[in-house]
Amino acid sequence: MEISVPESKSVGHRDLIVNFLTDTAQGTLRYNETYPITVEESDSNDIRATKNCINALVEAATAATAAITATGNDAPGEIILPAEESGSTLRFFIPVGIAVLDKLGMLDTTSLVFTTGGRLFERPLDDIKKCLEPHGVTIIHDNDTRTIKIVCKKSHLQQIFEISGRLSSQNISGLLMALPLLEHDSQICITEEFNSKTYVDLTTDVLCRHGVNVEEGEMQYEVAGNSYLTAKHVRICDGDWSSGAFLLCMKGLISDDSELTVSGLNYDSPQGDRAITDFLEVMAGNAGNANAGNADAGNADKGSECISYNCKNIPDIVPYMAIYAAYKNASNPNKSTRLLDVGRLKHKESDRISAVLDYLQKIGARSKFDGDNLTVYGADLNYIRTIDELKVSSYNDHRMAMTAFMLALGAGKIIDIDDIDCMAKSFPMLPAIMKREFGI
Repeated sequence: MEISVPESKSVGHRDLIVNFLTDTAQGTLRYNETYPITVEESDSNDIRATKNCINALVEAATAATAAITATGNDAPGEIILPAEESGSTLRFFIPVGIAVLDKLGMLDTTSLVFTTGGRLFERPLDDIKKCLEPHGVTIIHDNDTRTIKIVCKKSHLQQIFEISGRLSSQNISGLLMALPLLEHDSQICITEEFNSKTYVDLTTDVLCRHGVNVEEGEMQYEVAGNSYLTAKHVRICDGDWSSGAFLLCMKGLISDDSELTVSGLNYDSPQGDRAITDFLEVMAGNAGNANAGNADAGNADKGSECISYNCKNIPDIVPYMAIYAAYKNASNPNKSTRLLDVGRLKHKESDRISAVLDYLQKIGARSKFDGDNLTVYGADLNYIRTIDELKVSSYNDHRMAMTAFMLALGAGKIIDIDDIDCMAKSFPMLPAIMKREFGI
């Protein structure tokens, strides 16, 4: 059988936003002409959220510009942006929306109001709040409406943006896409630990492919103003390595892995989750490659056989890696896999650390989490034989729902997942594929 990966959500967000900002800079933003962007039935929920936010900004900005030109009236007081459950959309559009307002001269007269769903309202925004405060920007959470409001008291943004890379690289990516729209040059300074840098590299790659170049230094980026004036429209279509990592791990759990072909992946892609190929090589007992420099085979505990793998730049695929490791370590009680730098998973769509620990317990796999590192031992095959059916929660998290499918496939059991609709966030067709091809 052959399963093709969906288009990359990570690339898709960035491509849509950069094309939109190019139109904004070049004065070709026209509602009912180029826009609204069509929301396709095949779009993941996150891509739909980004398209809807672009359309909302275009509609409001077009109407406001027309009203100001015709009557001299002020710009609208608020623009509603439906982020839904998409953390990427929210973190990208906070700086992007602010930059658009700055470009249109609406920054100190118009606020942005993000509507949220699921766990998005609770997910941390402390780093971007701290970054934008010196620019007169305030981020306000309304607990009653579960909306997030962005207000600016200044008419223009300043030049220096200091941002932590500790919890989310998406804040940095949002700034990188937004700042080329400004009239002046800008500098982004990374003030703390820089996690998930491969996703920022993906952002600069997309910008470069559109003709917008960013100069990278040591923990900083130099961004030239008005760069979108000479940018070009490009439709970038890359297969999604986050979904590909799931399929490749699943392929490795099939007794005859030749039965499954995973297509649509570019093995030269800048997407960081391509590191799954290195992890699978390491788990197979091979040396792996220098793709991420992540692997370290050695003894974690006396008398044990442990492989350590740094997941600092690949947090989204850690749940797959953990379940894969549990099944691959099942034949040797002394073998373990230590996944390093995974503490940030507690702040994803669900608390993915707790969710993974729950899944491991379902198959009798011992595990240890020390606050930042997760050690996974082998699944208990004797225990699994006594189970008729696995019952799990997806925690309303698309990555955990996909991981649950891996859990069932490795155990050879029927699985009852409380909610699979959440998979529409990234891989809408997966439930149908799993039912058709694997009977799960």
